[in-house]
Amino acid sequence: MLDQKELNVLLADQSYISGPCPSDQDCLVFDQLSECPSDNFPHLRRWFKHFSSFNLGERRSFSNANSSSNLSKFKVVAYSCFALGINLLIITSLAANQDE
Repeated sequence: MLDQKELNVLLADQSYISGPCPSDQDCLVFDQLSECPSDNFPHLRRWFKHFSSFNLGERRSFSNANSSSNLSKFKVVAYSCFALGINLLIITSLAANQDE
């Protein structure tokens, strides 16, 4: 069973379960909620109402909010929000994360 209190705290600082874009994690949580959360959980309630505005086809299109792969010296992290038409690409040096 979902802990609505913890989800409410999480959603106080971010739009979706996994971060800035809808993902399969949002779909999993949404499918486990049988009804709109009570007013006691305003952030979860806001998220639920917003997420319920996506039709089934849109929800199925949500893949993992981020995927990462390493390319030689760089770490590439791609964020893709298909329903929102947003694509971001962040490239950081792996050397910054390694001990010298």
